[in-house]
Formats: sequence, structure tokens, C-alpha cells
Amino acid sequence: VLRPSAAPPAAAGGPPVAGGGADRGKAWGQFWGADCEALDWDMPEGGGAMHAVNGATDKLIRAMGRKPETAGVAMALNLVARVNGRRERLRMDDVGEVSALVAQCSVTSDALLHLLTVRVLDKLTRIGVPVLATVLRLAEAALKGTSGGGAGADAEQLALTDGGSPDASKIADSLESAVVGGAARDPRDARAVSRILMLLARFGERSAQARLALAEHRAETLCLSVLAHSPATLPPMAVTHAIRVLSLMFCSGGEAGTQDDGETSRSAAPSIPKCRMMSKSLSVLLNRSPEDGQLPGSAGMAAALDLLLRLNSARSMCLNLLFSTAEDAGADGAAVGHPVPVTVSCAFRLGVCANRLARELASADQRWDSTPRGSEGEAEAEESLASWLHVGELLVNLCQTVFVNCPTASVFLAVMLPGGVAPERVNEDTLKGILADVNTVLGRITGRTQRSETVLLRAAALLGNLRALQIGLLDTKMGPPPATLTREELSLPRQGVAGGASAAAGGADAARGLAGCSPEDLDHPMEEVVSILDAALDLENDPDWQLVAELDAADTAPGAGPRCEWEFDGAAHRAKRKAAIEKAEADLRAKRQKQKDRAERDERALARSSTSRRPSEAEGGRGSAGDSKMPRRSGSGVAASGSPPTSGGPPSAA
Repeated sequence: VLRPSAAPPAAAGGPPVAGGGADRGKAWGQFWGADCEALDWDMPEGGGAMHAVNGATDKLIRAMGRKPETAGVAMALNLVARVNGRRERLRMDDVGEVSALVAQCSVTSDALLHLLTVRVLDKLTRIGVPVLATVLRLAEAALKGTSGGGAGADAEQLALTDGGSPDASKIADSLESAVVGGAARDPRDARAVSRILMLLARFGERSAQARLALAEHRAETLCLSVLAHSPATLPPMAVTHAIRVLSLMFCSGGEAGTQDDGETSRSAAPSIPKCRMMSKSLSVLLNRSPEDGQLPGSAGMAAALDLLLRLNSARSMCLNLLFSTAEDAGADGAAVGHPVPVTVSCAFRLGVCANRLARELASADQRWDSTPRGSEGEAEAEESLASWLHVGELLVNLCQTVFVNCPTASVFLAVMLPGGVAPERVNEDTLKGILADVNTVLGRITGRTQRSETVLLRAAALLGNLRALQIGLLDTKMGPPPATLTREELSLPRQGVAGGASAAAGGADAARGLAGCSPEDLDHPMEEVVSILDAALDLENDPDWQLVAELDAADTAPGAGPRCEWEFDGAAHRAKRKAAIEKAEADLRAKRQKQKDRAERDERALARSSTSRRPSEAEGGRGSAGDSKMPRRSGSGVAASGSPPTSGGPPSAA
């Protein structure tokens, strides 16, 4: 008699049944899941659907499984979830195909596919598939171009002079001609770089583990290359997106992530050399002159100043960006208060940036004042003036942060003066000249009482902060820069205070025990779908996205048919891969057959040679035995050594 039981009895050597299904699945494999908890004969009539969805974590599937009319759909969805959850059944070819598809979709101009690619990239990164490295290499290739034409040819060998010595100019020309594509040559590649940067920024915003993956794959290399690239060949917002990615990587506050084993891991703080290198790149961007090429806009300058402000918010990092040390300040074993020799070496400067801000504010103010009130031009001029006022607010806040952390006024002047050198003597006239042009322009803007009150209030608040900074400069120490700083002042704070909310979120993910599953995958899936569609609609209406998602007219070759070569076709790609695999297998079988035939021929030839050699060896043995009984004599009648005798009888005497 079968009696119902809550769980099957534990077999000898089998998995325990005291724990939940997730524990057994983790300890004994995927086949010991939650579906072993109930048996078919325990179910009432019509309860098979509920048994089929037993153990499902999706609320929608469980709700559909309770109703007979939707039970079939719930069973199908649960089956798909189970197959997708058992990733060990996937072959490496399948994983490689998915990775290649994600990398190809990273440059898409479709808004919905762009957002879905961000989510898939996050999922694959969580389970350890290195798709991010491929996406970064693709972005580098789109930015700098790829080598083509001279496949495998050495530039030095191609550029040898008549005398046999390489010519540097010819080598450079050869390398330049070998590069194909790139943002400087193809505007489509420039727009693709900007779309990939937007993808990386959205990917980094999803979780602390995503930001840790960006740091591990050295995504700052791509961002710094974008900052150093000619801005005339890139979309206007490419620099802003690159700085946004850098901000996510360097200013995340040591947030916690969840490893595959469920333990919480904390990302390491960025190293001081990397922060100094990034600060120098931002300084070059902020202090760019018209002779250097196209100047960055207000959005790019605001993003750069905001990143510098967040970096300098910690006193230890600010001091490391203002001073250079000859020894490691964080070395273990040093005594408390150990002095560290330092020299003033500012990783960023703001003098040229302040002068440009004054010019841009004056130009925007004149344009705002010259436009008729209530017109469309006035709204545009007001928006432009407001954007540059935002840049001024960030600059003044950064100056205040640096001033608070500076030991003396001379160190602050090294940041603000164009030369970047700390003066030996500081007087009041030099301090009053800091941001004097910006002060004058702001005073003129606040005097226009007939214009918008919002702009006037922002300008007045900015003017008040600037005057407070100038008053504080007059009250600070006027001595020379310090020669030493203590180890505690230069040591970065240990991670663990910042990112507490992220750590709690990481612990919640670990409690779920589902690697690669985020909360939106488990709670309210339909709401998440609707939010993705809304985000796609907002992205399509975004002017920045419209600028980089614009497609060029494709040149279709005559006779190409209705389907173009550049259009992605999944079925065609799979057919090509299958044909390539079958061809490789056929070649391997043919090669093995040739080796087998060759071995058989060698064996037959060896057998024939051994058969023909046996009678001759027997005759040669008898002849050599007869010769050994007689003395050897020199002469023509004696047979040569190793050759059979000419006749069967003994040789005649001489």
C-alpha cells in the first residue's frame, strides 16, 4: 500500500532530504531539485500542473499554474526556465555563439535591443562568461581602426630603403596605409564608439559587480583613449559618456558585490597612479586651447569637473593628487606619524579652464541680453547660459574642496595659476586675482533684473560662493609648501564604510543563492517588461541617442538580391558555422584515411621485402660458411667481400 509522504526516503549514499531543494541541488547536482518533494500519486485530480510548476521562483508562473486554463502555459514557461537554469548542458560552441551575438549587438542602433544587450551582458558577466573583454576590443577597433591590406607583412620590411636601412617616414606611411576604418576615417565607427560607451555606462549602473568587472577588464584604457582622441571626429557626447564610465569605476566608493559562491566581495580602491593619470587626462581636456582643436562643450567640462570634485572629496586622495612622494605612504611597518618627503606636483590644473569659463559666460550673457524677450532665441540663450553657470558651480565647488585640503595658499595657487608652479612668495594681489574675470562676469549677469529670476538667483548664489572663497584665501597661511606629510595624511581610507547599502544588497543576493539573478528577475516580471519598453521609448526620444543612432545609407551591390550582406542573419550564420564544422570533420576523416592507407602500404612493402630477403640470406649464409673454411688471398680469383661467389664450386688456386 502506497502511503503519502512529504519527501522520499534518503537512500544509502544518496543526498539528504532534510534541507530544501536548493541545498540538495547545490550539493548533489541539478537532478536533485525541488520537484522531488511531492509525488504524482499525492496530487489530487487536476493538480499535475501545480506539480509541474513546483519549485518555480517566478511569481507569474506560480500564479498561472493555479488556474487550469493557464496551466499549460505555466508548464511550458517553467520548462524553459529549468532548461535555461541548467547552464552546464550548454556546449562551449553555444556559449561562444551567444558571446559573439552579444558583442555584435553592442553596436546596435535599435534602442530596445541596446537595453536588452545591457541586461544580457550583465547576466553573462555574473556567471563568468568574459563577454566584456570582446566588447572592449570591439570599441578599441572602432576607435583606432584595424590593420588590413598587408596581412602579416612587416612595415619595416615594406619600408626598406635602397641601402637596406629602414626609413621612419616610410614605416609611418606603411602603418597608416595598413589601418582600415576607425573614428578618424569613418563616421559610422565614431558613432559606434559612442553607442558602446553608452552601453558600458548603463552596464556599470546596474550593480557593483558590473563596476568591478569594468575595473578588472581595464575599461579605463578605452575611456582615456577617447579623451585623448581628436574631438572633431567623435560625436559631441562621446567624451561625456567616457567620463561617466570613469566616474562609475573610480568613484563607486568601494561597493560590495556578490561572488558565484554567494560570498560578498568588496572591490579594491583605485590605485593612486591610475587616479593621477586620469586626473592629468581630465586636466588636458579642461585646459584645451583653440590651437589644439575643437574645444569640449559645457556638458563635457561639467562631467570632467564633477569627476575631479568627487575624487578630491577625500583629503588623502586630494593630497596624493597635489603632491608626489618618493616612497609608498601605505607601507606596513611604519610608525604612526612617520613623515613622508613630498614635492608639489599637481595632477590637474584649473587656470586655463577658469579663463575659458569667464569667456563663455560673457558670450552667453551677451547673447541672452541681445535676444528679444519671449522669443525662442531667448529660451535657447537662457539654456546655454544656465549650462555654463552649472560649469561655474562645479568649478567653484572644486576650488573650495582643494582649498580646504591644501596646507598653504601656495599649493592652491599651483593649481590655479597657468604655469602650475607654486610661488615662493604669496601676496594679497595674487590671491585677489584668482577667478577675478569670473567674478566680474557674474556681477554683470546679476545686474540684469529684467530677465529670468532663475538664472539671476543661480548667478547670485555662485557669486556669493566665489567671494567666500576669495575671503578664505586671504585668511589662510602664506608660507611655502610643506616638505613632508605624515603617513596617515597620505594613506587612503580602508574600504568598508562607503557602500553599506550595496553590501546589504549583495548579502540579499547571496541569501537567494541564485548567481546571476537580480531582484527584477524574481519580483514583478511584467512590470519589469513594461519598464524596459518605457526606457526604450525614452531612449529613442533622447537627442544624444538620435545623434549617434543615425544610420548611413548602405551601398547595395548590384545583383545582391533583397538581403544585403551587412544585415545580420542568424540562420545564415548558423548554416555557415555548420558547413565549416562539417568541412573540418570531413578533412580530418580524409586525413586519417590517408594515414591508414599509407600505414597499410608500408606494412605490405615491408612484408614483401622480408619474404624476398629470406632465400637470398640463406644462400649468402651457406656461401659465407664455405668461404670461412679457406684462407683469403688477394687476387682476381678471390670473390669480393660481401658478394656471392661466381660459381657453386670452390675458387681455383692462383
